[in-house]
Amino acid sequence: MKYKLKFHLFCRILLGLLFLFCLNTNDTISHSAEKTLTLEQVKAAFIYNFSLFVEWPSHAFEDKHTPFIIGILGDDPFGESLDNALNGKLLKERRYQIKRSKWISDIADSHILYISPSAVNDIKSILNKISGKAVLTIGDYPGLASKGVMFNFYTENEKVRFEININAVREARLNVSSKLLRLGKIIGDNNYDKKD
Repeated sequence: MKYKLKFHLFCRILLGLLFLFCLNTNDTISHSAEKTLTLEQVKAAFIYNFSLFVEWPSHAFEDKHTPFIIGILGDDPFGESLDNALNGKLLKERRYQIKRSKWISDIADSHILYISPSAVNDIKSILNKISGKAVLTIGDYPGLASKGVMFNFYTENEKVRFEININAVREARLNVSSKLLRLGKIIGDNNYDKKD
């Protein structure tokens, strides 16, 4: 039993280090990697890895068996990519569950909320609906980080990158690993230092 737990922990650490190595080597996933993977697969991998490098407060879960919920609001750009990225994986013994909906009220209990470009016209009401909750919001549309979305994907020099609205993260009382913070472009706090 101890061997199995140690092996599981080793695999998680190895996966995390691989993720950081890939990001540190390229600062993001390069265009050549995107030729092998679709853009949706790359972003699905990012979402999975975000879940590993963000810590949620204990009150975000009813009990130790509560699943870790990833909500997709609006049109789902991932198809099966996100399901495949999460298949068989656990987060601190919690299974992943994906919920998809056009309505925020259906998925307001998410721990990660991906806001599809098709839903950005309602961004203010979406953020108001989850205000005060420990929900990591992820966008995929220009300018969303400055509007209060915590992580926002963008492309620069043919590479997938992400912005982090550090003030929004703090308001939700989420703890983002300094390793992950160093990889993103910080929005919302000119005095923020990425170093530990």
